[in-house]
Amino acid sequence: MGKRKSCSTSDEPPVTPPSTTVDQPLESVHPEIIPAIIRRAIALRQSGEHEKALNFIKDSISSYPLSGKLRYTEGRIHLSLAKNATVDDEAKVKHLEDGVRSAQLAVDLLPNSLHCACLLVNLVYELAFFDQDWDRVIEACMSGLKIACKRGLKIEKSADYWIRKLFGGDESMIEDEKQSIIMQLPDARKKQLKAITKKLKDNKEDILKYKSFWNNTLSDEKKRGFRKVNIEIGELESHFKSLKYQLAVDLLLEAIDFAKKHKTWKFWECYDCVNKFSDWESYINHF
Repeated sequence: MGKRKSCSTSDEPPVTPPSTTVDQPLESVHPEIIPAIIRRAIALRQSGEHEKALNFIKDSISSYPLSGKLRYTEGRIHLSLAKNATVDDEAKVKHLEDGVRSAQLAVDLLPNSLHCACLLVNLVYELAFFDQDWDRVIEACMSGLKIACKRGLKIEKSADYWIRKLFGGDESMIEDEKQSIIMQLPDARKKQLKAITKKLKDNKEDILKYKSFWNNTLSDEKKRGFRKVNIEIGELESHFKSLKYQLAVDLLLEAIDFAKKHKTWKFWECYDCVNKFSDWESYINHF
Protein backbone atom coordinates (compact mmCIF):
# COMPACT_ATOMS: atom_id res chain seq x y z
CA MET A 1 0.00 0.00 0.00
CA GLY A 2 1.25 3.49 -0.80
CA LYS A 3 2.30 5.48 2.22
CA ARG A 4 2.61 9.25 2.57
CA LYS A 5 5.48 11.11 4.14
CA SER A 6 5.27 10.67 7.90
CA CYS A 7 5.51 13.55 10.33
CA SER A 8 9.04 13.88 11.62
CA THR A 9 9.99 11.25 14.21
CA SER A 10 13.74 11.84 14.33
CA ASP A 11 15.63 10.17 17.17
CA GLU A 12 18.73 12.40 17.17
CA PRO A 13 20.61 12.65 20.50
CA PRO A 14 18.39 14.68 22.84
CA VAL A 15 19.31 18.10 24.11
CA THR A 16 18.29 19.27 27.58
CA PRO A 17 15.85 22.22 27.30
CA PRO A 18 16.33 25.40 29.30
CA SER A 19 15.07 25.18 32.88
CA THR A 20 12.58 27.95 32.11
CA THR A 21 10.63 25.66 29.77
CA VAL A 22 7.18 25.00 31.23
CA ASP A 23 4.37 22.60 30.40
CA GLN A 24 0.65 23.04 30.78
CA PRO A 25 -0.44 24.33 34.23
CA LEU A 26 -1.67 20.80 35.03
CA GLU A 27 1.95 19.65 35.38
CA SER A 28 2.90 21.06 38.77
CA VAL A 29 6.14 19.08 39.08
CA HIS A 30 9.82 19.98 39.16
CA PRO A 31 10.81 21.08 35.63
CA GLU A 32 13.62 18.50 35.39
CA ILE A 33 11.61 15.40 36.42
CA ILE A 34 9.62 14.90 33.23
CA PRO A 35 12.61 15.59 30.92
CA ALA A 36 14.72 13.08 32.87
CA ILE A 37 12.03 10.41 32.51
CA ILE A 38 11.70 11.00 28.78
CA ARG A 39 15.45 11.02 28.20
CA ARG A 40 15.60 7.63 29.93
CA ALA A 41 12.78 6.29 27.74
CA ILE A 42 14.46 7.62 24.59
CA ALA A 43 17.75 5.99 25.57
CA LEU A 44 16.02 2.64 26.06
CA ARG A 45 14.27 2.93 22.71
CA GLN A 46 17.42 3.93 20.87
CA SER A 47 19.17 0.88 22.30
CA GLY A 48 16.43 -1.34 20.86
CA GLU A 49 14.67 -2.02 24.16
CA HIS A 50 11.27 -0.79 22.97
CA GLU A 51 9.14 -2.88 25.32
CA LYS A 52 11.27 -1.85 28.29
CA ALA A 53 10.96 1.79 27.25
CA LEU A 54 7.18 1.41 27.00
CA ASN A 55 6.87 -0.22 30.43
CA PHE A 56 9.10 2.46 31.93
CA ILE A 57 7.02 5.30 30.49
CA LYS A 58 3.77 3.62 31.60
CA ASP A 59 5.07 3.35 35.16
CA SER A 60 6.03 7.02 35.03
CA ILE A 61 2.59 8.02 33.75
CA SER A 62 1.03 6.33 36.76
CA SER A 63 2.89 8.89 38.86
CA TYR A 64 2.30 11.85 36.51
CA PRO A 65 -0.98 11.07 34.66
CA LEU A 66 -1.53 14.69 33.61
CA SER A 67 1.75 15.03 31.74
CA GLY A 68 1.04 15.67 28.08
CA LYS A 69 4.71 15.16 27.27
CA LEU A 70 4.75 11.70 28.82
CA ARG A 71 1.59 10.80 26.89
CA TYR A 72 3.24 12.07 23.70
CA THR A 73 6.32 9.93 24.40
CA GLU A 74 4.15 6.88 25.07
CA GLY A 75 2.39 7.41 21.75
CA ARG A 76 5.67 7.62 19.87
CA ILE A 77 6.90 4.40 21.43
CA HIS A 78 3.67 2.65 20.46
CA LEU A 79 4.09 3.92 16.88
CA SER A 80 7.67 2.56 16.75
CA LEU A 81 6.54 -0.81 18.08
CA ALA A 82 3.71 -0.92 15.55
CA LYS A 83 6.11 -0.25 12.68
CA ASN A 84 8.41 -3.00 13.96
CA ALA A 85 5.53 -5.51 14.08
CA THR A 86 5.82 -6.31 10.37
CA VAL A 87 4.45 -9.85 10.62
CA ASP A 88 2.05 -9.84 13.57
CA ASP A 89 -0.92 -7.69 12.48
CA GLU A 90 -2.71 -8.25 15.79
CA ALA A 91 0.22 -6.80 17.74
CA LYS A 92 0.53 -3.95 15.25
CA VAL A 93 -3.14 -2.99 15.61
CA LYS A 94 -2.94 -3.21 19.40
CA HIS A 95 0.02 -0.80 19.51
CA LEU A 96 -1.71 1.56 17.07
CA GLU A 97 -4.90 1.59 19.12
CA ASP A 98 -2.99 2.16 22.35
CA GLY A 99 -0.90 4.81 20.61
CA VAL A 100 -4.01 6.64 19.42
CA ARG A 101 -5.29 6.78 22.99
CA SER A 102 -1.95 8.12 24.22
CA ALA A 103 -1.69 10.70 21.45
CA GLN A 104 -5.28 11.84 21.97
CA LEU A 105 -4.54 12.42 25.65
CA ALA A 106 -1.40 14.33 24.66
CA VAL A 107 -3.49 16.52 22.35
CA ASP A 108 -6.05 17.09 25.10
CA LEU A 109 -3.33 18.06 27.58
CA LEU A 110 -1.27 20.10 25.10
CA PRO A 111 -4.02 21.41 22.77
CA ASN A 112 -1.77 23.88 20.95
CA SER A 113 1.07 21.46 20.18
CA LEU A 114 1.40 20.71 16.48
CA HIS A 115 3.79 17.84 17.25
CA CYS A 116 1.16 16.10 19.38
CA ALA A 117 -1.48 16.68 16.71
CA CYS A 118 0.80 15.30 14.00
CA LEU A 119 1.56 12.20 16.06
CA LEU A 120 -2.18 11.57 16.38
CA VAL A 121 -2.57 11.96 12.60
CA ASN A 122 0.23 9.44 12.00
CA LEU A 123 -1.34 6.88 14.33
CA VAL A 124 -4.93 7.14 13.10
CA TYR A 125 -3.68 7.04 9.50
CA GLU A 126 -1.79 3.79 10.07
CA LEU A 127 -4.72 2.32 11.99
CA ALA A 128 -7.18 3.24 9.21
CA PHE A 129 -5.59 0.60 6.96
CA PHE A 130 -7.09 -1.92 9.38
CA ASP A 131 -10.32 -0.35 10.68
CA GLN A 132 -11.09 1.82 7.58
CA ASP A 133 -11.96 4.78 9.81
CA TRP A 134 -10.84 7.44 7.36
CA ASP A 135 -13.33 9.90 8.88
CA ARG A 136 -11.17 9.98 12.00
CA VAL A 137 -8.05 10.60 9.90
CA ILE A 138 -9.71 13.53 8.16
CA GLU A 139 -10.88 14.94 11.50
CA ALA A 140 -7.36 14.64 12.96
CA CYS A 141 -5.87 16.35 9.89
CA MET A 142 -8.32 19.24 10.10
CA SER A 143 -7.60 19.70 13.81
CA GLY A 144 -3.86 19.66 13.13
CA LEU A 145 -4.17 22.31 10.42
CA LYS A 146 -6.16 24.53 12.77
CA ILE A 147 -3.30 24.31 15.26
CA ALA A 148 -0.81 25.14 12.49
CA CYS A 149 -2.79 28.30 11.73
CA LYS A 150 -2.89 29.27 15.42
CA ARG A 151 0.90 29.04 15.65
CA GLY A 152 1.16 32.37 13.89
CA LEU A 153 -0.49 33.91 16.96
CA LYS A 154 2.19 32.41 19.28
CA ILE A 155 -0.46 30.57 21.30
CA GLU A 156 1.50 27.33 21.81
CA LYS A 157 4.38 29.01 23.75
CA SER A 158 6.79 26.24 24.87
CA ALA A 159 5.32 22.76 24.35
CA ASP A 160 6.57 22.18 20.79
CA TYR A 161 9.93 23.82 21.48
CA TRP A 162 10.38 21.49 24.44
CA ILE A 163 9.45 18.39 22.40
CA ARG A 164 11.88 19.31 19.61
CA LYS A 165 14.71 19.74 22.08
CA LEU A 166 14.14 16.37 23.72
CA PHE A 167 13.55 14.34 20.56
CA GLY A 168 15.91 16.19 18.25
CA GLY A 169 14.88 18.67 15.56
CA ASP A 170 14.59 22.37 14.85
CA GLU A 171 12.01 24.96 13.84
CA SER A 172 11.83 23.48 10.31
CA MET A 173 9.98 20.49 11.84
CA ILE A 174 6.92 22.70 12.26
CA GLU A 175 6.65 23.42 8.54
CA ASP A 176 7.49 19.78 7.68
CA GLU A 177 4.69 18.50 9.89
CA LYS A 178 2.25 21.07 8.55
CA GLN A 179 3.05 20.03 4.97
CA SER A 180 2.77 16.35 5.95
CA ILE A 181 -0.74 16.89 7.30
CA ILE A 182 -1.69 18.85 4.17
CA MET A 183 -0.53 15.88 2.05
CA GLN A 184 -2.38 13.33 4.18
CA LEU A 185 -5.75 15.09 4.05
CA PRO A 186 -6.55 14.53 0.34
CA ASP A 187 -5.06 11.02 0.56
CA ALA A 188 -7.41 10.19 3.43
CA ARG A 189 -10.37 11.64 1.50
CA LYS A 190 -9.58 9.43 -1.50
CA LYS A 191 -9.37 6.33 0.67
CA GLN A 192 -12.57 7.31 2.44
CA LEU A 193 -14.38 7.64 -0.90
CA LYS A 194 -12.95 4.31 -2.06
CA ALA A 195 -14.24 2.59 1.08
CA ILE A 196 -17.67 4.18 0.69
CA THR A 197 -17.85 3.21 -2.99
CA LYS A 198 -17.02 -0.40 -2.14
CA LYS A 199 -19.72 -0.42 0.50
CA LEU A 200 -22.21 1.03 -1.96
CA LYS A 201 -21.38 -1.67 -4.51
CA ASP A 202 -21.93 -4.32 -1.85
CA ASN A 203 -25.22 -2.66 -0.98
CA LYS A 204 -26.23 -2.67 -4.64
CA GLU A 205 -25.75 -6.43 -4.79
CA ASP A 206 -28.00 -6.79 -1.75
CA ILE A 207 -30.58 -4.51 -3.34
CA LEU A 208 -30.62 -6.61 -6.50
CA LYS A 209 -31.06 -9.75 -4.39
CA TYR A 210 -33.97 -8.26 -2.43
CA LYS A 211 -35.50 -6.88 -5.63
CA SER A 212 -35.40 -10.36 -7.17
CA PHE A 213 -37.04 -11.77 -4.04
CA TRP A 214 -39.77 -9.13 -4.22
CA ASN A 215 -40.47 -9.62 -7.93
CA ASN A 216 -40.13 -13.38 -8.23
CA THR A 217 -40.99 -14.85 -4.84
CA LEU A 218 -43.69 -12.80 -3.12
CA SER A 219 -47.32 -13.09 -4.22
CA ASP A 220 -49.34 -9.97 -5.06
CA GLU A 221 -51.31 -10.40 -1.86
CA LYS A 222 -48.17 -10.42 0.30
CA LYS A 223 -46.83 -7.40 -1.54
CA ARG A 224 -50.01 -5.48 -0.78
CA GLY A 225 -49.64 -6.48 2.86
CA PHE A 226 -46.18 -4.98 3.00
CA ARG A 227 -47.45 -1.72 1.52
CA LYS A 228 -50.21 -1.21 4.07
CA VAL A 229 -49.75 1.56 6.63
CA ASN A 230 -52.01 1.16 9.64
CA ILE A 231 -51.46 4.62 11.12
CA GLU A 232 -52.17 8.04 9.68
CA ILE A 233 -49.17 10.34 9.14
CA GLY A 234 -50.95 13.07 11.08
CA GLU A 235 -51.38 10.77 14.05
CA LEU A 236 -47.71 9.85 14.00
CA GLU A 237 -46.70 13.51 13.82
CA SER A 238 -49.00 14.38 16.73
CA HIS A 239 -47.56 11.51 18.74
CA PHE A 240 -43.99 12.77 18.33
CA LYS A 241 -45.06 16.32 19.14
CA SER A 242 -46.71 15.13 22.34
CA LEU A 243 -43.37 13.64 23.34
CA LYS A 244 -41.71 16.98 22.55
CA TYR A 245 -39.37 15.15 20.19
CA GLN A 246 -38.88 17.89 17.60
CA LEU A 247 -36.02 16.12 15.81
CA ALA A 248 -38.29 13.15 15.05
CA VAL A 249 -41.01 15.51 13.80
CA ASP A 250 -38.55 17.33 11.52
CA LEU A 251 -37.19 14.09 10.09
CA LEU A 252 -40.71 12.76 9.51
CA LEU A 253 -41.80 15.91 7.69
CA GLU A 254 -38.62 15.86 5.61
CA ALA A 255 -39.31 12.26 4.60
CA ILE A 256 -42.93 13.09 3.72
CA ASP A 257 -41.88 16.05 1.55
CA PHE A 258 -39.33 13.87 -0.24
CA ALA A 259 -41.89 11.11 -0.84
CA LYS A 260 -44.43 13.58 -2.24
CA LYS A 261 -41.87 15.10 -4.59
CA HIS A 262 -40.21 11.91 -5.83
CA LYS A 263 -43.08 9.41 -5.40
CA THR A 264 -40.86 7.11 -3.35
CA TRP A 265 -39.78 6.75 0.26
CA LYS A 266 -36.29 5.46 -0.41
CA PHE A 267 -33.29 7.67 -1.15
CA TRP A 268 -29.49 7.76 -1.14
CA GLU A 269 -27.81 10.63 0.73
CA CYS A 270 -24.40 12.02 -0.21
CA TYR A 271 -22.02 11.78 2.75
CA ASP A 272 -20.34 15.05 1.73
CA CYS A 273 -23.04 17.53 0.62
CA VAL A 274 -26.06 15.65 2.13
CA ASN A 275 -28.05 15.92 -1.11
CA LYS A 276 -30.62 13.15 -1.47
CA PHE A 277 -31.22 11.11 -4.62
CA SER A 278 -34.24 8.98 -5.40
CA ASP A 279 -32.40 6.55 -7.68
CA TRP A 280 -29.12 4.69 -7.50
CA GLU A 281 -27.75 5.85 -10.85
CA SER A 282 -28.12 9.55 -10.02
CA TYR A 283 -26.40 8.97 -6.71
CA ILE A 284 -23.40 7.21 -8.27
CA ASN A 285 -23.08 9.81 -11.05
CA HIS A 286 -23.06 12.53 -8.40
CA PHE A 287 -19.55 11.41 -7.37
